[in-house]
Amino acid sequence: MRKALLFFMIVQTHCLLAEGTRELAPQESIVVSGMNTTDVTALFVGKTSRYGTFADYTNTSSSYRLNVRIVDPEQECLHLGFSSAFDNVMNPAEFRFYVKDPNGNVIYQSDAIRSDNAPIQSWQQAVAGPKALNGIEGYDQVTLTSTDLISGGWSGEGDYYVEFEHVDLEVSFLIPFWDITVASCIGVSQIEKKGRVWSDHWILFTPQVHEDFEHFDRPFNGAFYIVAPDELDPGAAFITKMDFKDSGFHPAAFSIALNNFGCMNSSSVQENRKSVSLENRTVAKYPIFLNDPKDLYRTADQGTLSVLSSTGCIGTDFCFNVSSSMPGEVEVLLDFYGNNGQYDENTADIFLTVHVAPDEINAPICIPWDGIDGSGRKYDGTDLELLEIFLKYRQGIFHFPVYDVEINRVGFRLSKIRPSGANPKLHYDDSDIPFDALTGSPNIDLVGCEPPCHSWTGKYDEHSYGNLNTINSWWYSRELDDHKNVLLRFTKEIVFDTAICAGQAIHYLDSVIVMEGEHVFYHATWLGCDSLVIFNVDIVRPNIEILTNGQALDCNNPSKDLRTAVVEHEENLEYYWKIAPNTQFDLVDRTNITITTPGLHGVVAVHKTLGCLDTAYITVQDNFEYPDIEIVSVPSFTCKKEEAPIELKINNQERLPTLNWSTIDGYIVDDSDPLNLIVDQHGLYVFESMFFENGCKTIDTIHVIRDTNSYVMIFGEEFVLSEFCTQVQINLLTNTNAYEHAWWSPDSLLSCSQCLNPTWLAVNEKPLTFTIRDTNACTVQHVVHRQLIEDYKIYIPDAFSPNNDGINDNFGLFSSDCPVYVVEFSIYDRWGNRVFTRENFQSTDSYPKWNGNVLGRHAIEGTYVYAAKLRLHNDELRVIKGNIHLVR
Repeated sequence: MRKALLFFMIVQTHCLLAEGTRELAPQESIVVSGMNTTDVTALFVGKTSRYGTFADYTNTSSSYRLNVRIVDPEQECLHLGFSSAFDNVMNPAEFRFYVKDPNGNVIYQSDAIRSDNAPIQSWQQAVAGPKALNGIEGYDQVTLTSTDLISGGWSGEGDYYVEFEHVDLEVSFLIPFWDITVASCIGVSQIEKKGRVWSDHWILFTPQVHEDFEHFDRPFNGAFYIVAPDELDPGAAFITKMDFKDSGFHPAAFSIALNNFGCMNSSSVQENRKSVSLENRTVAKYPIFLNDPKDLYRTADQGTLSVLSSTGCIGTDFCFNVSSSMPGEVEVLLDFYGNNGQYDENTADIFLTVHVAPDEINAPICIPWDGIDGSGRKYDGTDLELLEIFLKYRQGIFHFPVYDVEINRVGFRLSKIRPSGANPKLHYDDSDIPFDALTGSPNIDLVGCEPPCHSWTGKYDEHSYGNLNTINSWWYSRELDDHKNVLLRFTKEIVFDTAICAGQAIHYLDSVIVMEGEHVFYHATWLGCDSLVIFNVDIVRPNIEILTNGQALDCNNPSKDLRTAVVEHEENLEYYWKIAPNTQFDLVDRTNITITTPGLHGVVAVHKTLGCLDTAYITVQDNFEYPDIEIVSVPSFTCKKEEAPIELKINNQERLPTLNWSTIDGYIVDDSDPLNLIVDQHGLYVFESMFFENGCKTIDTIHVIRDTNSYVMIFGEEFVLSEFCTQVQINLLTNTNAYEHAWWSPDSLLSCSQCLNPTWLAVNEKPLTFTIRDTNACTVQHVVHRQLIEDYKIYIPDAFSPNNDGINDNFGLFSSDCPVYVVEFSIYDRWGNRVFTRENFQSTDSYPKWNGNVLGRHAIEGTYVYAAKLRLHNDELRVIKGNIHLVR
């Protein structure tokens, strides 16, 4: 997606009462690659499948709403203000907004908002808030009173929401600055109510500062308050603040959505939390506020964890059993490496994780273990073995899957708001992302790092760490540690995988095994976990044959592929081939052989370890025979049209399904009798005959010559290189002046249409063809190819002075005498507003040029930008841009 380029002036402001731009773009002054600018984080009102229909008037999903919580509609009021909007290529976007009550009734519809009537004109006004709260430094707000809020019939606490609509087009657009403020409106003075603006799924946009489409240069410095409601008591919650200030987070278009599971919601906690390549997995579940919603949520209760016991046998149905008093997540560390009580990556250590749902509290929860350690090996212990396990019980589980963010150089910060305490650690598993983060950040951190961490970088125009991937991070609001020694019970299992040739046997204790399949012998232990001896027996029967595509070599198939076909155990065999006329099996270990000789061919298949073998043979014959062609007579021609036969004789004609003639540069008059072909001009004629049963064919090329002693020839230039709009001399000559007629095609822009040496006005690259017809009606042609060094000649001055002195008072483009078609010629001021445009004219036309006025008033002095879209001689569209200085 192309990014909008916005420039903003910096002005000092003081009193700040607002909720919107103040939280998402908090910095009044930032420097980006040497340029002073201000924070901008625009609302991305979407109509895209990639990001969703955020805050759009046609949106039907509550997840993409821009919500504002009203606690008491009869005591509170709502102030709103928005700046003018743009699309993502800097075109102004005229829009209106709507406010709906929780039932979806429209209780307010605005007029169309443009740059000349937008309530908010700058970052400073958006951050200062409405004038109703902040006086003259604020913006002229739209205020919805108690009467407005209850006008649709809603009278209690609820989530109102704001939606936007483009006036003219069904497209996405950006609102750079905005504010939504809730206030207590009882009495004369109003009191602002923070923590009321939220969405489940924010879609935002940080427009670039420099006109350089290879970098996402504007950082996102905003902050959010994430609410994880208590699963048993939705009025209580765990709340964390995410702060992106100085994080190096450069997203352009991006989405903010959080949940309690990760990138997917399956039964596997470990798979759910992994980052995902080439998919958008930003599933929303948690409300995301711009400020602490302290008026809306209590602090969630803290649960406890009990480690109960172990049950079952390792290898079959073993469980670590735990119980918790509140929903949450339980993680068990099996510390097989170092016995240091901590997880060591890429070792035998392993994490086992389960989620405790509301209906599972205060009941035994099984954490299963299959007996495989972190290195993929089966844990080999003894009965009555005690294993110390380390547990973490977690509440307030936050997962932040973010899609298509190319740059996160430092990482965001986390703060626990409620309950209070040490800031949480950040965890992530990017093992499925096949790229280097390029910041030194490891690919996985399951133990947790101290924010800021989990950083990456890359480019937007290629697949990299964040581009087109969903990168997930997770953390916990509360963690409780515990450990306990747990008894392990094992199902011992010894497995023998073996193979025997048919007729052989395996002896075990008093048993004789001659059948294939699984043979199990039980040895009971007093703990109740049986020990097993298992023989997996495979009977080897090669039973080989040779397959081929037909039994004969002929012109249709001059070679044959011989391939082995084996009933079983093909992967354990080696092969010895005998290819005729050889008498020994000397070609070793190949399943396929290509042969080109007839005879008896054979193969032996031998089992590599057991020696079982089988032999197969196949006989391949030959069938090569070709038609015989005799050329009886061949004519010759002058340039005059005459008819004459090419006469042939051929043997075994009854075996030929067809006799085919074709020509390269001649002309066939009559081919009804293929042995007596009638032609009327010189050239190459090709005759083909083939025996239908074996595909053997004969092809003859017959040259019918032109019998003439003299004919016209043309010599001279075949390629002309010239500058655009110049006169070029073309130089040709012939071997005779005795010709009947000569002409050029096309003859436009030539000084003469029948001469050998015309001049040509170079304005396109179409080839020229010169044709001569002699007195025998023979024609000859010569083609001159043309190429232009330049596509056009256009002159655009870099300054003009519209002061009515008669000198340089207008600005436009000029060209040579050769016109160039101008699709569009436009001029923009430094804010991106178009001040002048003309469309669809020739560069040589006398058209109105810009006189330096905008809407009937003198434009200010300074630098303006022009853009001209040209349609060149080859229909290519070319855009030229530049600066023009207006000086009065």
